[in-house]
Formats: sequence, structure tokens, C-alpha cells
Amino acid sequence: MKIERINENQIRCTLSNFDLSVRNVNLNELAYGSEKARNLFREMIQCATREVGFEAEDIPLMVEAIPMANDSVMLIITKIEDPEELDTRFSKFSAADEDDDPSVGNLTAELLDGADALLSLLGSQNPGQGEGAKAAPAVSDKNAQAQKAAKGDKKYLREVEVFSALKDWLNDGNSARSFDCDEDDAAIIAAAELLSLKPIIYAANLDEEGFADCHANAYYKVVEELAAKEGAQVIPVCAKLEAEIAELDGEEKKMFLDDLGIAESGLDRLIKASYALLGLISFLTSGEDECRAWTIKRGTKAPQAAGKIHTDFERGFIRAEVVNFDDLMACGSMNAAKEKGLVRSEGKEYVMKDGDIVLFRFNV
Repeated sequence: MKIERINENQIRCTLSNFDLSVRNVNLNELAYGSEKARNLFREMIQCATREVGFEAEDIPLMVEAIPMANDSVMLIITKIEDPEELDTRFSKFSAADEDDDPSVGNLTAELLDGADALLSLLGSQNPGQGEGAKAAPAVSDKNAQAQKAAKGDKKYLREVEVFSALKDWLNDGNSARSFDCDEDDAAIIAAAELLSLKPIIYAANLDEEGFADCHANAYYKVVEELAAKEGAQVIPVCAKLEAEIAELDGEEKKMFLDDLGIAESGLDRLIKASYALLGLISFLTSGEDECRAWTIKRGTKAPQAAGKIHTDFERGFIRAEVVNFDDLMACGSMNAAKEKGLVRSEGKEYVMKDGDIVLFRFNV
């Protein structure tokens, strides 16, 4: 939950999908003013009072809901000095009960009237719709195209079946990446280029205490559950520790990580996980002036890897002289690696490996 002071009478509160999930509140409940939504609103006002000095006791408030990406929502909360100025479109959010926190008092919140208005803003007409609902129009278009094509060619009937099933799946609030299908159907779905089909990694930012034993952290467990439903990976990080690590040099960084009992920083782990998820590797080239890493798809052959540097390298490829990074570091120099027979000469069919250090021989 992020709260910002806009001016004396107005604040902006941004609620992420995670903020809503932790409190077990969905967007529809914000519109209809459920008990959980009222509790969330009181929590927002308490945080606003504590963090930015926004005093709202016994003051009518107007709340505007603005939908954002990834099922998050921005709430603009404005003090209304003259209640008569309120448009009839707004209705009472509900005053706090006598047993509620006295700091909230008889707080009156004004919400967009009619759940339909807010639901329309949030782009959802069915309870529980989330990321999948945003993708449904694209699926509907593909489904319509497939139905039209199927009238002339029966081979498109399978596309109609797949996109119809996928549309129902998305409209239930699921993501396309969690849709169970075989490789052939996955190829059909890929044509829709859905955002919710993209692979994801959850980076869970924890404080130092929570990072030390993340699996015992309640918030981390919520993220793990969300990721498990998607078949996704969770990388625990501590932004405060990462900021300190970034200030350290090589040996100091190693000592700091050793004291923490971790092998590598959260940033390094996140980069490696991202590369693995996207099927990417790196090879290196080294010269007198610089050493540079080049990113390629896993399974790329030597000539195509050479083409990443320059098209002439691929066009005139002769061979690649390759040594593994760890082997070179152990030997100390390229000459020493050659003396030990660790530098190999590879041809056009060589499949590049992560961490290869390469000298390409070519002729144009």
C-alpha cells in the first residue's frame, strides 16, 4: 500500500494486486462496500494520518477509483468541506461502528455510486475477474476469426474449441499461462499474443528479519501460493541489503554475503532466474580494450552467435576458439589454458554453452 499526499485536502493511495490478496479483498468488494472493504478503507485512513498527516475525522470524503495494470487500483481520496457539493452519484461508504478504532471516529466516506459505475471503470462485469479478464477481448477476436474461417475450412474448428475454452478460463479470473493444454493447442494460443501468457517471476521484497527466514514469513507464503497457482518462481530479496551490497567491492561483497549465509545477492539470483525462464545464456569475447558479454538463446550455434557481434562474422565464419570461463580463471591466462589443452576449436555445428569465452575466426 503506497500513500502519497497530493495537497492539503487530497491523497493518493495505490493498492497492488498483492495488497488486495493479502487482505483477501477483490475489486468488486471495493465497489459494493463489503466489511473487508470497509476495514481496508479504515486502514488506509489510519496509515494516511500516521504517514502523511492526513486528518479526516468527521470529514466527508470522496473516493475516486482508477484501475491500473496487473489488477491494481489507485484511489484518490478528497476531503469535501461542503457536503452539499457532492453529486447525487455518490453514496455513503458506511460509518465506523462504535467498536472500531476511535481514531477513525464517525468517518464518512463517499464512494462512486452504483457498483456498476465502479465495475465499469475497473473493466470487469463478473466477480473475480482479474488479469485474464483484460485479455478476453483479444481472445474473443481470435475466436471470432476462427469461427469465420471454420465455415470455409473445417481444420479451424479446433481453433474455435481452444479459444472458446480459453475465453471461459480467462473470464473466471485466471491467466492464460495457467491454462492446461498440449503443445499443439499452446501453439494456437500463442498466436493471440496475450499479456497473461508471458512467463513471470515474483520478486518478494522482505525486511531483514523476514529475509532471514522467509519461509516463516506470512506475506512470503501468500506470494508463494500465488506463484504456485501460476507454476511460477519466487525470488526472496531484501532491498535494504541489496542497496548495501551494491556499495561494496568484490572482496567486501563476498565477506558481507558470507556473514549473511548466502552465496550470491538477490539481484544476481533474479538475473539468473530471468535468463533461465527466458531460455537465455551469455557468451563472452575478450580483447585488449574490453571484455563483453553477449546474450543469445539457449541452443544457438556458433555461426549465429558470431552474428550477434556482426553479420560479417556469421557470413564468413570459419571456426570458434572456445574456452570455459571457469577453466580460464583457474589457469590465469589464455596461453596457460592453451598449454593445458583447454582451448578448443569448434566448427559450424557447435552449440554455444553458457559462460563460453570465444574468439571467432572468419573471412569475408
